[in-house]
Amino acid sequence: MASGRQLRCGKVVSDTSERDEPTEKRRKVATPATRSFSDMYLIGQPSSSIRCSQLPTNRQVFQYFLHLRNDNPNSDNRSLTHDTVDVVLPFWNMASIKTLTRPNAVNRFMILHEKYRKIVKNKGRNNKPEEEKRANFLKDLDKLFDIGAKDVVEQIRSNRLLTKETKEEDINFYLDQQTTRLAHMSGHDKVFEKKSSKKSFREEREERMLLSVTAAAAEVGKISGDEDPENSQGSGTSEGSEYTETTPSCSSKRSKITLHFPHSVMTSEEICFEGLPNMLKIII
Repeated sequence: MASGRQLRCGKVVSDTSERDEPTEKRRKVATPATRSFSDMYLIGQPSSSIRCSQLPTNRQVFQYFLHLRNDNPNSDNRSLTHDTVDVVLPFWNMASIKTLTRPNAVNRFMILHEKYRKIVKNKGRNNKPEEEKRANFLKDLDKLFDIGAKDVVEQIRSNRLLTKETKEEDINFYLDQQTTRLAHMSGHDKVFEKKSSKKSFREEREERMLLSVTAAAAEVGKISGDEDPENSQGSGTSEGSEYTETTPSCSSKRSKITLHFPHSVMTSEEICFEGLPNMLKIII
């Protein structure tokens, strides 16, 4: 008999075909790796970061938590929740809104995670109560992961370091994030940006004041030099120089000096706005 063949019931059957048939049945079908296979039930794709210009939602926090769990399968949920909260807190700090303490924020997410675990456990049940639970959970996923302090609105209103406009802006932003979520943050803290711009404006105004005072002093020195040429020659200044700042020595007998400024300088907007003491402080 030919190799690889055997006689069964008067028929010649190939051994190869007989072996290949069960092999084909046992062969696993290779499935393409698509996003649908990595989607988590009701949550969606895990995310390696939280990128938004608003306060994070429950879904965004959950997606980041699931990413950490996939990367750290041996870590417990509470430790992963601590890492998740550490990423969420800077968004609230950027908005200048006081939050719960870190342990309380962790507990808030653990409650949300437990609710999700029960929904996943009962996802095969299609009765009305379970369907309502799933619908409510889906609705809450796109709401704010609210870890704001209980009295956060009152604390903003009682903050003496904030202006009335800033208080209203922070409160309105927090209430917006809880409801319609139409407001957005810039790359920096809103309050910080205002303080920085105000400081920049003040520095620019002081610089203009200094230039005005220097020009006035130079004009006074020029007039004095024209009126008293002998004193001008004995002053030791170089010819053509309009103003020279002198440092008083310890042996100087005079303890006070008198400055004469033109009326146009003293009535300028910069002088009237800041006051003469600040101007003299800049010069000295």
